[in-house]
Amino acid sequence: MVEEGDDAVRQVEVKPETRNHKGSFIVEATYNLVDIDRNGWALICLDEYTCHYVDPDDLNLG
Repeated sequence: MVEEGDDAVRQVEVKPETRNHKGSFIVEATYNLVDIDRNGWALICLDEYTCHYVDPDDLNLG
């Protein structure tokens, strides 16, 4: 989980053919990891307007 109070933004990349929680493919890019919720979805954002819920297993946390 992403800890509260952590000022460092964690950047992650998505694996090829990653789909969001609605089943749509998302753009392969570097995203900011915002949170991983209780249901197991990772919230990632490309910018302040473009965010997706994805399976955390589809992230390259490297």
